[in-house]
Amino acid sequence: MRRLRHAAAAAALLAGFSTALPMTTAAADGRQPRTEQVSVAADGTPANAPVDGGRISGDGRFVVFASRATNLVPGATGDRMKVFLKDLRTGRVELISATPDGSVADDDSTADSISGDGRYVVFSSFATDLTDAARTGRRSDVYVRDRGTGRTELLVRSEDVPSAKSASDGQISDDGRYVAFSSTGGDGVDYIHVRDRREKTTVRIGDRLPWGVYASPVISADGSKVGFKSNGVPTDPPATAGVPGIRRPAPDRRFYVYDIRTRRTRPAAWGLDGEDVRADRISLSPDGRYALFSCTSQHVVENDTNEAGDVFATDLATNGIRLLSLGPGGVQADRSSPVGALMSADNRKVFFTSGATNLVPGDTNDTYDVFARDLATGAVERVSTGVDGAQRTDNARLLGVDRAGGAVLFGSSADQPVPKGSPTVSGLFVRRLA
Repeated sequence: MRRLRHAAAAAALLAGFSTALPMTTAAADGRQPRTEQVSVAADGTPANAPVDGGRISGDGRFVVFASRATNLVPGATGDRMKVFLKDLRTGRVELISATPDGSVADDDSTADSISGDGRYVVFSSFATDLTDAARTGRRSDVYVRDRGTGRTELLVRSEDVPSAKSASDGQISDDGRYVAFSSTGGDGVDYIHVRDRREKTTVRIGDRLPWGVYASPVISADGSKVGFKSNGVPTDPPATAGVPGIRRPAPDRRFYVYDIRTRRTRPAAWGLDGEDVRADRISLSPDGRYALFSCTSQHVVENDTNEAGDVFATDLATNGIRLLSLGPGGVQADRSSPVGALMSADNRKVFFTSGATNLVPGDTNDTYDVFARDLATGAVERVSTGVDGAQRTDNARLLGVDRAGGAVLFGSSADQPVPKGSPTVSGLFVRRLA
């Protein structure tokens, strides 16, 4: 009976994808697909150090990333990891992890997320001089940089949230209101919190998962859902985390979604018979309806026979689960797709990284590529190409997508030349799709 319900829900999921609204594409404006290097200074000079991570704003204009580079903005000296923002329209680069007087912070920072219009940038840092408030001790905290005012705020103070002695991995909603973040409490347990910046309240989520270790927060662009991974099992009433004398199991197993409005937590990934499956990389569709994850289990959907890691989507409205990492005609990928997926705002296009060679014609580079799949037509295209449109010779990794699905951010070892620059050690690129 469970399999019948699973099949019916999957059919409903397929119908939901098939009736998605048409995409707005660059082709309608007569523009051609192109690849741009992001990790460059305003004059096109590539960063003189590798980059770490990267996120793109919902409007596709801004990219935030971290690097030890010293040549992207004047005065960004020293070996500290710094957070930068690139304006893809003007080419201008800003130092985000700056002190109140504009200098480089005194410790490492990492880029976490960016709001839909690029006004707010969330980053984690060990620095002690990012705000005027006194701060001592080396610990990670989450900060929000308001580019409209030029001010940086500490998201939460540890004395206000006892279970957040240190914090990191802040994920912001499109409108900048909600920030989900990971923290470590005084009991040594990792937690997930949601900060409402408008109401100035902070809620800890996942309390119904006993002895759980919580990790990898993600938030839907509309701010309705928060996803996370945990090794806990839901209980009612809530159990107490951190019970002395009990050895906690390894983290990062099950995928859960928390509804900010109802404050309810539910599973987001399971097998054909309802068994637990390990979700390796997770995300949420912009509207919070679909929970996306990569998984190596061959028992998430019927007829998964490729014996490789795949990407799936759970429809949180119908509980149907669909395999996403497919080629034209529904052919299964011949190699693993291990690092999750992202969706466009209309839920029509899905983007993922895969080592498969059979998703597009002429894929002979034997590396990981980034692909875009149209869920309505089944068409697949390779996104992580060189500036001339040819296949790359290095591994690529999906990092972000704008809300329209027309600008795709990916990272690469970047051993191929780009306009106005020589090869870099590691770089970020944006592919503008037609």
